[in-house]
Amino acid sequence: MGKRIITADLHLKNWSDKEYTEEGTPLRLMEILSVFNSMCEYAIKNEIDNIIVAGDINDTKSIVHVQAFSLFKKLLENYPGIHFDFIHGNHDAATGGGTNDKSAINLLTGPENVHIMLEPEVRDNITFVPWSKQMVDWIVDADPTDILITHVGLSDATLSSGISIRIMCRSTDLN
Repeated sequence: MGKRIITADLHLKNWSDKEYTEEGTPLRLMEILSVFNSMCEYAIKNEIDNIIVAGDINDTKSIVHVQAFSLFKKLLENYPGIHFDFIHGNHDAATGGGTNDKSAINLLTGPENVHIMLEPEVRDNITFVPWSKQMVDWIVDADPTDILITHVGLSDATLSSGISIRIMCRSTDLN
Protein backbone atom coordinates (compact mmCIF):
# COMPACT_ATOMS: atom_id res chain seq x y z
CA MET A 1 0.00 0.00 0.00
CA GLY A 2 1.47 3.33 -1.06
CA LYS A 3 1.25 6.71 0.61
CA ARG A 4 -1.98 8.66 0.29
CA ILE A 5 -3.33 12.10 1.08
CA ILE A 6 -6.85 12.15 2.55
CA THR A 7 -9.06 15.20 2.78
CA ALA A 8 -12.78 15.95 2.81
CA ASP A 9 -15.38 18.69 2.85
CA LEU A 10 -14.18 20.96 0.04
CA HIS A 11 -17.70 22.40 -0.28
CA LEU A 12 -17.20 23.87 -3.74
CA LYS A 13 -19.55 26.66 -4.77
CA ASN A 14 -19.45 30.24 -5.97
CA TRP A 15 -19.23 31.79 -2.52
CA SER A 16 -20.77 35.22 -1.99
CA ASP A 17 -17.64 37.16 -1.13
CA LYS A 18 -16.69 40.77 -0.69
CA GLU A 19 -13.64 40.11 -2.85
CA TYR A 20 -13.44 38.55 -6.31
CA THR A 21 -10.66 37.91 -8.81
CA GLU A 22 -10.50 40.01 -11.99
CA GLU A 23 -12.34 37.13 -13.73
CA GLY A 24 -15.20 37.37 -11.21
CA THR A 25 -14.32 34.25 -9.22
CA PRO A 26 -15.04 34.47 -5.49
CA LEU A 27 -11.82 34.73 -3.49
CA ARG A 28 -12.94 32.00 -1.07
CA LEU A 29 -13.38 29.54 -3.98
CA MET A 30 -9.93 30.45 -5.28
CA GLU A 31 -8.46 29.83 -1.81
CA ILE A 32 -10.06 26.36 -1.66
CA LEU A 33 -8.69 25.54 -5.11
CA SER A 34 -5.28 26.91 -4.13
CA VAL A 35 -5.12 24.70 -1.04
CA PHE A 36 -6.11 21.65 -3.09
CA ASN A 37 -3.48 22.58 -5.68
CA SER A 38 -0.91 22.77 -2.85
CA MET A 39 -1.91 19.23 -1.81
CA CYS A 40 -1.28 18.07 -5.36
CA GLU A 41 2.12 19.78 -5.44
CA TYR A 42 2.97 18.23 -2.06
CA ALA A 43 1.95 14.83 -3.44
CA ILE A 44 4.25 15.17 -6.43
CA LYS A 45 7.17 16.43 -4.33
CA ASN A 46 6.76 13.52 -1.88
CA GLU A 47 6.03 10.81 -4.47
CA ILE A 48 2.44 10.32 -3.33
CA ASP A 49 0.30 9.12 -6.20
CA ASN A 50 -3.17 9.01 -4.61
CA ILE A 51 -5.43 11.69 -3.14
CA ILE A 52 -8.69 10.63 -1.51
CA VAL A 53 -11.51 13.13 -1.01
CA ALA A 54 -13.87 11.58 1.54
CA GLY A 55 -17.08 13.38 0.68
CA ASP A 56 -18.69 16.77 0.27
CA ILE A 57 -16.98 18.08 -2.83
CA ASN A 58 -20.24 19.96 -3.35
CA ASP A 59 -21.63 22.46 -0.86
CA THR A 60 -25.39 22.60 -1.39
CA LYS A 61 -27.48 19.50 -2.06
CA SER A 62 -29.09 19.52 -5.54
CA ILE A 63 -27.30 22.76 -6.53
CA VAL A 64 -24.03 22.56 -8.42
CA HIS A 65 -22.09 25.72 -9.19
CA VAL A 66 -20.74 25.24 -12.70
CA GLN A 67 -17.82 27.65 -12.36
CA ALA A 68 -16.61 25.96 -9.16
CA PHE A 69 -16.80 22.45 -10.62
CA SER A 70 -15.26 23.52 -13.95
CA LEU A 71 -12.26 25.10 -12.22
CA PHE A 72 -11.86 22.08 -9.96
CA LYS A 73 -12.01 19.61 -12.85
CA LYS A 74 -9.37 21.64 -14.75
CA LEU A 75 -7.18 21.45 -11.66
CA LEU A 76 -7.51 17.65 -11.61
CA GLU A 77 -6.60 17.45 -15.29
CA ASN A 78 -3.34 19.32 -14.52
CA TYR A 79 -2.17 16.33 -12.45
CA PRO A 80 -2.43 13.20 -14.64
CA GLY A 81 0.18 11.42 -12.47
CA ILE A 82 -2.05 11.55 -9.38
CA HIS A 83 -4.99 9.19 -8.95
CA PHE A 84 -8.00 10.90 -7.33
CA ASP A 85 -10.65 8.92 -5.41
CA PHE A 86 -13.88 10.76 -4.63
CA ILE A 87 -16.28 9.32 -2.07
CA HIS A 88 -19.90 10.45 -2.17
CA GLY A 89 -20.82 12.68 0.82
CA ASN A 90 -24.16 13.92 2.09
CA HIS A 91 -23.76 17.35 0.44
CA ASP A 92 -23.00 15.66 -2.89
CA ALA A 93 -26.49 14.11 -2.96
CA ALA A 94 -29.49 15.36 -4.81
CA THR A 95 -32.41 15.78 -2.45
CA GLY A 96 -35.10 13.14 -2.71
CA GLY A 97 -34.44 9.93 -4.58
CA GLY A 98 -32.30 8.46 -1.82
CA THR A 99 -29.79 6.89 -4.21
CA ASN A 100 -26.21 7.94 -4.75
CA ASP A 101 -26.46 7.77 -8.55
CA LYS A 102 -27.56 11.42 -8.52
CA SER A 103 -24.31 12.56 -6.92
CA ALA A 104 -22.51 15.77 -7.81
CA ILE A 105 -19.26 13.78 -7.97
CA ASN A 106 -20.55 12.20 -11.20
CA LEU A 107 -19.59 15.54 -12.80
CA LEU A 108 -15.92 14.77 -12.16
CA THR A 109 -15.85 11.65 -14.35
CA GLY A 110 -13.92 11.75 -17.56
CA PRO A 111 -10.22 12.02 -16.75
CA GLU A 112 -8.61 8.56 -16.44
CA ASN A 113 -7.07 9.51 -13.10
CA VAL A 114 -10.48 10.14 -11.45
CA HIS A 115 -12.44 7.41 -9.67
CA ILE A 116 -15.78 8.08 -8.01
CA MET A 117 -17.32 5.88 -5.32
CA LEU A 118 -21.08 5.72 -4.99
CA GLU A 119 -21.14 2.24 -3.42
CA PRO A 120 -18.81 0.59 -0.88
CA GLU A 121 -15.49 -0.67 -2.20
CA VAL A 122 -12.50 -2.52 -0.79
CA ARG A 123 -9.08 -1.83 -2.24
CA ASP A 124 -5.59 -2.32 -0.77
CA ASN A 125 -7.08 -3.47 2.56
CA ILE A 126 -9.06 -0.21 2.81
CA THR A 127 -12.84 -0.17 3.03
CA PHE A 128 -14.37 2.90 1.38
CA VAL A 129 -17.99 3.64 2.37
CA PRO A 130 -19.82 6.58 0.78
CA TRP A 131 -22.52 8.44 2.65
CA SER A 132 -25.88 6.70 2.33
CA LYS A 133 -28.96 5.80 4.30
CA GLN A 134 -27.52 2.25 4.27
CA MET A 135 -24.02 3.21 5.40
CA VAL A 136 -24.34 1.81 8.94
CA ASP A 137 -25.38 -1.54 7.47
CA TRP A 138 -22.57 -1.36 4.91
CA ILE A 139 -19.99 -0.71 7.63
CA VAL A 140 -21.30 -3.37 10.02
CA ASP A 141 -21.63 -5.99 7.28
CA ALA A 142 -18.27 -5.30 5.61
CA ASP A 143 -15.45 -7.78 5.87
CA PRO A 144 -12.83 -6.35 8.26
CA THR A 145 -9.98 -4.38 6.74
CA ASP A 146 -7.20 -2.37 8.35
CA ILE A 147 -8.65 1.02 7.37
CA LEU A 148 -12.15 2.45 6.99
CA ILE A 149 -12.61 5.69 5.05
CA THR A 150 -16.10 7.13 5.01
CA HIS A 151 -18.10 10.34 5.30
CA VAL A 152 -20.05 10.30 8.53
CA GLY A 153 -20.77 12.43 11.57
CA LEU A 154 -19.41 11.07 14.82
CA SER A 155 -21.85 9.56 17.29
CA ASP A 156 -22.38 11.81 20.30
CA ALA A 157 -19.96 14.43 18.97
CA THR A 158 -20.52 18.09 19.80
CA LEU A 159 -19.53 20.66 17.22
CA SER A 160 -17.97 24.00 18.16
CA SER A 161 -21.36 25.55 17.38
CA GLY A 162 -22.83 23.51 20.24
CA ILE A 163 -24.81 21.24 17.92
CA SER A 164 -24.79 17.61 19.04
CA ILE A 165 -24.50 14.90 16.40
CA ARG A 166 -25.89 11.41 16.82
CA ILE A 167 -26.00 8.62 14.26
CA MET A 168 -28.54 5.86 14.37
CA CYS A 169 -27.09 2.40 14.97
CA ARG A 170 -28.79 -0.94 14.86
CA SER A 171 -29.28 -2.43 18.34
CA THR A 172 -27.05 -5.36 17.33
CA ASP A 173 -24.18 -2.91 16.80
CA LEU A 174 -24.07 -2.13 20.50
CA ASN A 175 -23.29 -5.69 21.61
